Amino acid sequence: MQPPDSDGLSATWDEDFREWELQDTPSDSVLRRFKSAAEQAASKRDKGRSWPGFLSLLKDQEHTFHEAEGGSGDGCIPRVCEAAADYCESQLHYDIDPSVAQRLEEFRHSRIMRAFSPTPETKTTTEEPPPSEPPRAEAIASQIDRLREECHWTMETLAAKTGLSVRSVQRHLSGDAKPYERNIPAYERAFSKQLKRDVVIRQMS
Repeated sequence: MQPPDSDGLSATWDEDFREWELQDTPSDSVLRRFKSAAEQAASKRDKGRSWPGFLSLLKDQEHTFHEAEGGSGDGCIPRVCEAAADYCESQLHYDIDPSVAQRLEEFRHSRIMRAFSPTPETKTTTEEPPPSEPPRAEAIASQIDRLREECHWTMETLAAKTGLSVRSVQRHLSGDAKPYERNIPAYERAFSKQLKRDVVIRQMS
């Protein structure tokens, strides 16, 4: 069954086989990250350490599961990362670890959801890559998030590499707060060391 929204990661339910399938993600690393966070969340809700168990929790939430026509019981959860983050946010005052909920919240963020969309193929070249100085029009938040994705880092990892708090990094990535000038070199050093090239984050006027 084709999910109603294929722009992001979706989960489909097969009633006959009683099993879940994740669809519409080209990235194995992103898929592993989501499964890991979902397994931890499931373990906190007595569903074992199973990402399908966590999806079954989401299936029981109102307005989350879209059942197929015909009454077969098949259906899907479109934008499953957003649904997971919403569920964990609603359960924070119970027993879901906030750090697990925060990992799932990453997937809901619009910039992180870009990881679920195919990217155009690029031509290979033997030339040395130039310093990763971004275009003038690119916002600081977008630059930092693009470089974070290139390093395959979570927000927690980026915070540890720069010495900033997770909350500060989260606000910098979302654009809710502009990094102080003293924070920019910390980001540049961390990215340059990981990517093994000079990284420049352009501060827009």
